[in-house]
Amino acid sequence: MNRRRALKSSQGDRHRQNRPMQRPILHGLIAVSCLGLGAAGALWIVNGRPQPPEADLPSPRAVSVDWTTLSAGEVPRRVAGTGTLRAARQARLALEYGGRIASVWPELADGIAVSGGTELLSLDVGSLNLEIQAQQTTVELAEIQGRGALSDLEHAAAAVTIAGERLQLLKDEEARWKTLAAEGRAERARVDLATQARLTASLGLEEAKRAEESARTRIESAKKEVRLAQDRVAVLEDRRQRSVLRAPFDGRFSLSTAGPAPRRTVPEPGDVLAPLEPVGVLLDAATMTLTCEVHENDVGLLFVGAPAVVAPHSQPGRLLSGRVSAVGAQVESALRAVPVELTLEGTAEKPLALPAGSFATVEIHARPARNALFVEDGWIAYRSGRAVVFVIEAPDGSEAPIARARPITFLDGIHSGGRIVTSGLSAGDRVITGSLELIGDGTELILR
Repeated sequence: MNRRRALKSSQGDRHRQNRPMQRPILHGLIAVSCLGLGAAGALWIVNGRPQPPEADLPSPRAVSVDWTTLSAGEVPRRVAGTGTLRAARQARLALEYGGRIASVWPELADGIAVSGGTELLSLDVGSLNLEIQAQQTTVELAEIQGRGALSDLEHAAAAVTIAGERLQLLKDEEARWKTLAAEGRAERARVDLATQARLTASLGLEEAKRAEESARTRIESAKKEVRLAQDRVAVLEDRRQRSVLRAPFDGRFSLSTAGPAPRRTVPEPGDVLAPLEPVGVLLDAATMTLTCEVHENDVGLLFVGAPAVVAPHSQPGRLLSGRVSAVGAQVESALRAVPVELTLEGTAEKPLALPAGSFATVEIHARPARNALFVEDGWIAYRSGRAVVFVIEAPDGSEAPIARARPITFLDGIHSGGRIVTSGLSAGDRVITGSLELIGDGTELILR
């Protein structure tokens, strides 16, 4: 029994020694078997599964499409742009003369609508009133002096006339006495007395003339003084009128003013204004302008008076009507664009009521294209990055029409939801207008 146990123990030891060598061989056989089974299964899937007969494969079917015959005609064109709305008229409100504010329009506020002629504020003119009264008094005194000088002139003129007549009489008297003295019928002393009287009359006439000239001088001086005083009164009256700030036209008042330190609040009574100090800006609320940039290729389509539609971004959904008022004369070198000015006018029923500076999108109705081929955007497909239009052809020997893809080129710009074709199509072509996603080049068609 002991030999049997020893023999079994010896066989077990030999078996345990051979086990590490047998494991790799066993694993390799299992892997080769799995690969063989996998290859056999794949071959059966590819070649051994049942195949449907060729007669059961679906054949291409004709596609039912809508179509239209292309014709040439007049096509409206649009030119797009953007710009900033500005008031057509604006006035910088300021007074020529400075001074202390006496009164302010109670309703004056930023953004308020103002009627033309409204008195916005006025300066204290008390000192002006006193000076005007003083000058008016000067005018009255000068006029009184002028009237007195005129009376003196009348008296002086009468005195000159009398002195002249007296001098003439004395001259005649002197001549008579000289004649008598020459005939020996009068003494020489009598001639001397006549000469003495004539000389005295001559001096009286000269004095009367000087008095007359003095009266004339005083009259001219009074007239000049009256004119100077009246001119001074006119200047003061003008300054008094200019001390009142009035709205020059209907518009909207804005505190925003140009300059390094714009006014932020409405002025109040008692504030002191410097000469030409800005109070605010009055913007014309009835008319606005907009300047946009248009590419030079589209400038030829525009004309003064062309209608336009303006969509202000500050009021989404609102559309305003305007017209082209001016087209620039020079192309900007960097953008190759030309400035175009539009004018927008509101009415009493529909005022513009827009803040100046609003950004807006513009669509200008340009000159229409004549004898042009127009295709809608929905008729255009894109194949391999190219724009194509499918037309209907009827090949020889076939009753069913087929679709043919025609590459096209078209003009840039907005053309009422479509494109103006410049090449690839001709008038009379039958163009497919629907089901473009179901057809390709050569697809059979059923025309609806």
